[in-house]
Amino acid sequence: MYRLSSIVLLFSCTAGAQTINLDWVQTETYPQENANAVFAFDKSNNDIVSGILNVWVDVNNQIHANALNRRNQSGQMVYDSLFDNNSYLDYRLRGFYPKNGEIYYCLGFQNNQLFFEKMGTSGQLLWQQSLPVSNAFFPHERNLKGNSWVIDDSLNNRMLWGYEQWDFSVGAKNVGILATDNATGNITIIDTLSYSGVSNYTAFAFEIQRDNNNHIYLSSTDENGRALISLLDNGQFVTEVIIDSAGFSDYPQSMRIVGNTMYFTSQTNINSNDRSGKLTIYSIDNAGHLTLIGTQYLSDSQDYIPGIKVFGNNCYVFTSCYQNITNPALTPVIWKYDNAGNLINTFTLSSFTGKSIIDLAITSKAIYCSMYTPGFDQLEIIHPLTGLHLGNYNLLNEFSAIANDGALQVEALSAGPMTDRIFVAGNQWISQDLFARLARYSFTIPKNGIDDPSHDSMLSLFPNPAGDAAWLDYKGEGRYTVSVTDLRGRLLMKQEGETSRQLLDLSGLCSGVYMLLVQDEQRIAVKRFVKK
Repeated sequence: MYRLSSIVLLFSCTAGAQTINLDWVQTETYPQENANAVFAFDKSNNDIVSGILNVWVDVNNQIHANALNRRNQSGQMVYDSLFDNNSYLDYRLRGFYPKNGEIYYCLGFQNNQLFFEKMGTSGQLLWQQSLPVSNAFFPHERNLKGNSWVIDDSLNNRMLWGYEQWDFSVGAKNVGILATDNATGNITIIDTLSYSGVSNYTAFAFEIQRDNNNHIYLSSTDENGRALISLLDNGQFVTEVIIDSAGFSDYPQSMRIVGNTMYFTSQTNINSNDRSGKLTIYSIDNAGHLTLIGTQYLSDSQDYIPGIKVFGNNCYVFTSCYQNITNPALTPVIWKYDNAGNLINTFTLSSFTGKSIIDLAITSKAIYCSMYTPGFDQLEIIHPLTGLHLGNYNLLNEFSAIANDGALQVEALSAGPMTDRIFVAGNQWISQDLFARLARYSFTIPKNGIDDPSHDSMLSLFPNPAGDAAWLDYKGEGRYTVSVTDLRGRLLMKQEGETSRQLLDLSGLCSGVYMLLVQDEQRIAVKRFVKK
């Protein structure tokens, strides 16, 4: 029933860049160390942008903790709250979730306590709760931290948080899920997975996800370094899947659910040096139990961490590798799957070999990739159906690629039928100080939008299936370029045109399925055709 399709739709042709405008850049005034700028959209509150800054150091070399600020779509600061503590570097902002005009966030461990706080739209503290490490659920006296993943459990009026706790002195580790009540912040332990005999730091909690039937899943690793997917079933954890690379370790990276299909990526370490990315796909039944659909290895012996984004009924798996001495020529790739586990398209960004995709955002108009390579950051925009290049913007004026910093996160939303707004968050080195930055861009879509290649009213080919020649009809204006590629994106023929009807010589093509692409200064039109 399920399959991993080998059909690939890949385009290496280059389309003319569309209009990309920088609307504004905001620099946070806190010099930092070991910090990243993070932001999220609160779509229920007029798409307010929220930003997070982690541990930072001021100009007097005083250690401070977190700053949480909130900006509107125009970049104006709504509020800016600073959490000062000059004694501890481990007071970290971990989980973060905007909802209904209120901001939920989790502050990590400090003085053996785990802090949860809820803040309103004007920066007021609505409640604060803390959980001491030493209690019935956490008997050990050492490190307890909230994980960076949180989900909204509205049916039970609560937020669910991942956590992990360990104690090196006794070699023990717990991972699990706890809940904070939305109204009061009261903390409840949902369940715990406990490991014993651990002499090193091997067990981690990663992500929480929920399916359409409200089943909760936690990804984690056990004391043997194996990746786990655990189902929360009637309040008890049931280990659904053990993902064992039969090697050194198998670290979870991303977990997403589309319909009744779960996509799970991991970084597989065959030994201490060889790493590769792996995608595992499962179907989910009504009881929340998983059945393996298939596995795809995404790389071969590379430092490689695959990420996942979801848009509509599709799942996009992408490379988040980085260039290094061992692997100086990695090629970024995006794999697009449907909600049944089928591979639909593969977009290989061969012109960006040596760079990596740090993050991507998706709308119905385009895929926005934050690209990174040492000394160079770029926002790359590609066609969501064909993988064609639509435009790019050099981010070095706003962000820095020094020491793996730079444009770390990208989000996008549609601002109208012709325009998307793109938000990029990251860091920039100014002199010897590292500052957090947030920039907004606008991207103007080709005037007739981006159409499904099977139903492009601007372009027709007759006859189809075609013989050795066919007539092309194009309703665009002015001069245009005609390209024909195979389904692997290889350019087979190219010619110029300026009249609405043009005869194409297809005699050099073998029988098969091809893609016809017509591009003028305003748009790209795409049509599939068959050569008899």
